[in-house]
Amino acid sequence: MIEEWGEKTLLEYYAQDFSNLLEPSLDVLRAVETETTLILGKEIAKQARQSLERHKWVNTADHHGLLCHPYFYTAALARSRASVTKAAATVTLPFGGISLGNDSFPRGFSFHDAHNVETRIFFKSLEKRRLPVYSLKPMDQGELMREYQCSLSFALSKDARERMVQLFSNFKDTESVWNQPTYSAQLTALNSVFWKTLFGSSRGDFVYLQIDSVVNRLLLEKHLKTKTSVFDLLFNTQWREAFVELFSGVTGSHTQNSGTQLFWYIDHEKETRRRLLIEKDTLVTLEHDVCIPLSPESIAERLQDRTLMPSSALLLIIVHGVEKLACAGGPSQLSYLSHMMQKWQSLLRRFGQETTIPATSIWCGDNTLFEIAHTTTSESKLATLVDLFLYEKDPARAVDIALSSTSIAETVDAMTPMLYGIYTKQKLQQDFLFTIPKIFLS
Repeated sequence: MIEEWGEKTLLEYYAQDFSNLLEPSLDVLRAVETETTLILGKEIAKQARQSLERHKWVNTADHHGLLCHPYFYTAALARSRASVTKAAATVTLPFGGISLGNDSFPRGFSFHDAHNVETRIFFKSLEKRRLPVYSLKPMDQGELMREYQCSLSFALSKDARERMVQLFSNFKDTESVWNQPTYSAQLTALNSVFWKTLFGSSRGDFVYLQIDSVVNRLLLEKHLKTKTSVFDLLFNTQWREAFVELFSGVTGSHTQNSGTQLFWYIDHEKETRRRLLIEKDTLVTLEHDVCIPLSPESIAERLQDRTLMPSSALLLIIVHGVEKLACAGGPSQLSYLSHMMQKWQSLLRRFGQETTIPATSIWCGDNTLFEIAHTTTSESKLATLVDLFLYEKDPARAVDIALSSTSIAETVDAMTPMLYGIYTKQKLQQDFLFTIPKIFLS
C-alpha cells in the first residue's frame, strides 16, 4: 500500500472507489441500524445504514474507547470529509474485546497540558483490568464529575480550560450517555457527543459502534435460528472439528496454548475472561469448571447475559465472510483477516460449499495526522484528538488542511516510534522529526 499510495494524500486514498467489494447483506445493515437506534436514535441509525450501503466497507481497526488515541482518529477524520463520505454519518466498528490496560487507553482519554505533559482522564479504574470493554458496566455521573474536579487542577490556558469544561458539561448533560446498560454502549454515546462538540455539524454524525454488539444481534436473530453456515460452524460436529484444525495458529483464533475456540468465557465472579475449548458438544474452560452446551438455546442465553464473547475470528467470519460487509484495518489485521478468509473458504469447500469474499486489502490504520508542540520549544509529541479540540480554534478547518496536504507516508512514519515501543517494549534511541502538521499549545 505504501509503495502505491505513500506519496498520495489521505483524501486521495480514501476518496477512491475500492474494488472487489460486494453488497453487504440486509441482515448486517439491519443489525447496525438497530444497535445504533438503541443508543443514538432512529435518525442517526438510518444515516449509519445509508453510509454502509454506499461504501460497502467499514473500518474495524480500532479498539472501543473514546476516539482520542493517535492510533485511531486519522481514518475517522479522513473518512468523514464531505468529499469522501458523501453521507450524513461516518461508521466505525471497533473491537470491544480489548482490555482496560491496553496501550490504546480505552478507560478514558488523554491530552497534553500547557507544558506538553501527557495528562489523563479516567472513566474506569484498572481494578477491572482483566475484563474486556465488552463486559463492563457503565460509569455513573459521580465518576465523571470526580474526574471533572481533577481536571480543574491541570495546567491549561484559559481557552483550553473553557473547552475542557464545555466537553465535560456536554457529556454530563446528554441523556443518552447515562441511560445505557453497558460501558460499551456508553462509549458509543460519548463519542457522538465528543464528535459534535469538536466539529458541530460540519462533519456529520459519528457512529463508533462495538462490532461485538452487531455480531451478537446477528447471532441471536439469525444464525442461532436458521441453518446458515454459521449455524453449522457452531452446532455441527464435523464443521467444528474442521474449524479447530484449520484455524489453529490463525491470529485472532486459537493455538494449543493461547486464544480461544469460537467464544471467550466472561467470568463475572472472578472478573476475568477465560479460554474455551470445544469438547464434543460443549465449550469447556481449561479447568473444566465451566461447561457450556453447544446448543442454540444455551449460546443465546449466555450472549444475552454477556458471559460469552465472540472471538475475533468469529466476529470477522460473520461480518466479512458471511454478511459481506468488507472490514478494513491496519497491516496486522489485513494479514490475519486474509488468512482467516482463506481458511474459511477451505472449510466451506470441505463441505461442498462456495462463497465469494469481499476484498481483504483496504488499509485503514497505523498512521497519525497531528503532532503537538510548544511554541517556545522544539519538542513534539503525537497529538490526541482531544488536543485538537483544546488547542485549535477551528478544528474542522485544521483537519481539512492537514488531510489535503499530508502524504500517507508521512502519517505512517510519524507512528513508527510509538509502534516500535509497543511491539518491542523499548524506546528508539534517536530523535524523530515529524513532518505531519503541528498543533501548538496555547
